[in-house]
Amino acid sequence: MRLIVTTVCLVAALVSACGGESCDDVADDGLVLLEDFFAEIDTLDVADSTTDAELIAEFEERADEIDRRFSDAGCTGDEIDRLMAERFEELSAESEFGQILLELVLSGGLFGNE
Repeated sequence: MRLIVTTVCLVAALVSACGGESCDDVADDGLVLLEDFFAEIDTLDVADSTTDAELIAEFEERADEIDRRFSDAGCTGDEIDRLMAERFEELSAESEFGQILLELVLSGGLFGNE
């Protein structure tokens, strides 16, 4: 019985290490992060210069996690740029500030996706 459990655990570990998630999967989650970011931007008052440090830290942590996952999936820089650029068209922003940032993203001026 112990051998069966060990074998199952090893197979599961190999499948997760070899199969992993695809670059497309990570890019989809990257889009969710950006959508959440723009949704949060839309709620901010541009005249209020204070920024919630906890909120910024959360987005930075999530972005670092996306970067790590891209790396773990073996995605190249060109592949990441292409996958994210394909998804940028799905982004939207309601506020004036959000629309300015979105234009920067779409033009390549913020993330360099030209």
